[in-house]
Amino acid sequence: MLVHRTLSAWSTLFLKLIFGPLWVLGFGGGVLMMWIDPQGLVAAGGNEGRWEMTATFALGAAFFWWCGLSLKKVAITSDGLRISNYVVSQTVPFTDIAEVTQFTWAHPRVVTIRFTPPTRFGAAIRYLPRTWFTLPFEGEDHEVAELRKLSQRRSV
Repeated sequence: MLVHRTLSAWSTLFLKLIFGPLWVLGFGGGVLMMWIDPQGLVAAGGNEGRWEMTATFALGAAFFWWCGLSLKKVAITSDGLRISNYVVSQTVPFTDIAEVTQFTWAHPRVVTIRFTPPTRFGAAIRYLPRTWFTLPFEGEDHEVAELRKLSQRRSV
């Protein structure tokens, strides 16, 4: 018997809807000011660093777009995985799980689940696991192995 529980970190909503947009607006505003009024904002360095800060902003915004906006809330239920983007949700049977992977060499250690057939959220979703602290290269969280086992056991 499966225990119903949430796999996603409590901070998913904060990262997705508050921190990411605030970072993009704040950092983007600072970079914009460096281009509009370079003498006023960075008077000590003049035009130095504008391109570096612009590149940093572009990389940060791309990372937020890739990781932050795509994060979902994921829970295990007896019927399968309950996936939510905080507006709509869908329960996906374990048999639809095609692959489970985790980005383990840096934080955040995002888990990616690929589905066949695709869900209403697409062919793959990402979630931030509840594990608070792990060292880089420590290995995958135990939920990754559990999801793999559930997908294999249900498909036999």
